[in-house]
Amino acid sequence: MKESTLRGLLGTDLAEATDVDFRETLGARSTSAPGEVDPDAPTLVLEGHDRGDADDGLESFDDRRLVETGYELVEEVGRGGMNVVFRARQLGLERDVAVKRLRSKRRGSRSARWAFLSEGAVTAQLEHPNVIPIYGMSVDSGGDVALAMKLMRGNTWSDRLRADFAGFDPATAEPPRLKDHLDVLLGVANAVAFAHSRGVLHRDLKPENVMIGDFGEVLVVDWGLAVRFTDSELGVRAPHRSTVRRTAGTPVYMAPEMVEATGDSLGPWTDVYLLGGLLHEVLTGRPPHTGAKLMDVLLSAFDSSPPVFSEHVPVELQDICRRALAREPTERFEDAIEFRNAIKDYLAHNESLRISQRAAILLAKCRDIVELGVGVANRADLYSDLRDTIAGFAAARAVWTENLAAADGEAEARLLLAHAAFEMGELGTAESALHGQAGEEAEDLAQQIAEAVVLRERTLRTTRRVSVSLLLLQLVIGVVLGIWGFYELREYHHEVEIAELKRLTPLAALVVRGADTIDGAGLQPLVSRIARDMASQGPVRLTVTTPDGAVVADSEIDPRALPNHGDRPEFVAAARLGTGTDTRMSDTLDEEMVYYAMPVRGPDGEPRLYLRVALPLDFVTAQLRGLVAAVGVAFLISVVAMCLVTMLLTRHLTQAIARIR
Repeated sequence: MKESTLRGLLGTDLAEATDVDFRETLGARSTSAPGEVDPDAPTLVLEGHDRGDADDGLESFDDRRLVETGYELVEEVGRGGMNVVFRARQLGLERDVAVKRLRSKRRGSRSARWAFLSEGAVTAQLEHPNVIPIYGMSVDSGGDVALAMKLMRGNTWSDRLRADFAGFDPATAEPPRLKDHLDVLLGVANAVAFAHSRGVLHRDLKPENVMIGDFGEVLVVDWGLAVRFTDSELGVRAPHRSTVRRTAGTPVYMAPEMVEATGDSLGPWTDVYLLGGLLHEVLTGRPPHTGAKLMDVLLSAFDSSPPVFSEHVPVELQDICRRALAREPTERFEDAIEFRNAIKDYLAHNESLRISQRAAILLAKCRDIVELGVGVANRADLYSDLRDTIAGFAAARAVWTENLAAADGEAEARLLLAHAAFEMGELGTAESALHGQAGEEAEDLAQQIAEAVVLRERTLRTTRRVSVSLLLLQLVIGVVLGIWGFYELREYHHEVEIAELKRLTPLAALVVRGADTIDGAGLQPLVSRIARDMASQGPVRLTVTTPDGAVVADSEIDPRALPNHGDRPEFVAAARLGTGTDTRMSDTLDEEMVYYAMPVRGPDGEPRLYLRVALPLDFVTAQLRGLVAAVGVAFLISVVAMCLVTMLLTRHLTQAIARIR
């Protein structure tokens, strides 16, 4: 808006007044004075904050007249552009109260007196915990009006804001004691919402008009500009907004419609704007409008450009403040209740936002790592940070399910983890990270992962089949070699025993041939002795039969108990070929024996007797048991080693395939 247009709206006198230097009153914490609706003056009168003349002090009041009203002034506790406030003693009840009176230079003004009386009437009818209680209104014999109200022991909100924002740098830190100041703002919003329910607008909300008690009480004061915005009084008598004809209010907080001074444009949305101005000061330490001259401030208020905040200001509070300070009333919160609820919602899920903010910082770190490249060296740390990030955003959403920033952050973190895991071939991690995620990018990546999983599983199945086949082949080869070795060793042992028998039998035959008699009685002791002598070579059994197979002597069993041996294979072969061998289970000794038989010939060369020497088949096996055991253990170790090597190779190959994408 052009300055000339604004001057036309303000009027000639006020336009000239706006040329005053406003720098002193628009510092980091502006205390610019409110204007007022003055029926006797065509322009807005801007009041300063100077201490005034000496006659504004306590001594300028007639104590006698004050006593007549029931109050005894004690000391001054504060003053503004129009009024001065004293601590007084209420006589009769003997309690301390605050007494508010017009400043001496304003006592003669009909408009000031009218506004003062209006403020008292409106404030008295707004009985609410966050509205300063009015105890009474009195007029002394000199015609001076005084309001008695609760004496607040504390300070103004502006004092606390000024102290908290001293040395504050918005570029490096978040607003100080944010929750405490938002709690104060909620108290102000409650008072405004109650006033709106009674059809009353405050029109001059600012930190200077909010008192904070020593025990946390929040009271809205100075209802001197209050007007009624409903046709019905709703129990509150106040000027109607249609009577507003001049710009009134505190310029650094004014809404655009307040600058225009069109009464019918005022409404609850106007106080919502002022609440937004308070929030702006809570977030930045400054009122929403500034300027070197008053005209600059009014232009700023009339234009009401969206405020800009530091990155350290919570985004949701930025949005709330911008909406409340929207130039168009229809774009603001509908009323003070909606504004209050937005602040409450923020406080309710502020913990969610805090958690989300910490997770967002960690997410930014992960982004940088991914941009530099993911490898074996940083993979573990990246995965850990991303999982912590996802958990942080999930925790933030658990506290506040509608935390959209946390939802977006979690989705991004999951995508980063999925991409990183996919690049490293860790498809399981990638699948888990994408679980439940939507969006084109997530769906495309999920499709790639699914295809890689199918390929990997197919390759793994082939690898397992080959591995199992190799293991089975090794086992089959081992079994076959074992069986073959067993029979080879058995045959070897058998040949060894046959050779031993071929050595022993002729020796025994020589002894038997030299015997004096061939009857059983004579041969039995001899056969037993020979068997004992040969026992040093192993357990030997000797049997002597007649040519027709009758047993005449046996080193182990009574020959009379033995059947005819003429049909035994070794004797048949010996009678026919000169020697005979056989391997079979013994009928009498219940063990497998190797038999060797040969004839014992007489002087005429004819078989006189047949001699058979037998050895247990395991005789030589027992001798070679150590060798067999060593060979068997070596063979078993080789098979097991081959199996282990195959399994390790298979495992390594499986892991390598599992990373294939």
